[in-house]
Amino acid sequence: LLRTDLPGRLETGVWLTRGVRGHGVGRAAMAAVLREAAALGATSVCAETTASNAGALAVLDRFGFDFRPSDDRGCVHALLAFPAPLEPAPGPLT
Repeated sequence: LLRTDLPGRLETGVWLTRGVRGHGVGRAAMAAVLREAAALGATSVCAETTASNAGALAVLDRFGFDFRPSDDRGCVHALLAFPAPLEPAPGPLT
């Protein structure tokens, strides 16, 4: 977690090796990140990923992040304002 210029907002980034993708590790990692952000008193968490990163987009979506369209670099910006569920919505692993 990285503090941003906005009070209460933290930035996260989670990278997984190919061998653990699709096994719920991303969801577990994001749940831990959001619990830590809440414990630190964050009011929101932001993330950035590429428009082609379907796995990251799925995890962020499952936790309720709101998305802004891709920018000229092909990045999607996501924002989650607390209070928010700290566990993902049920659904198949992606």
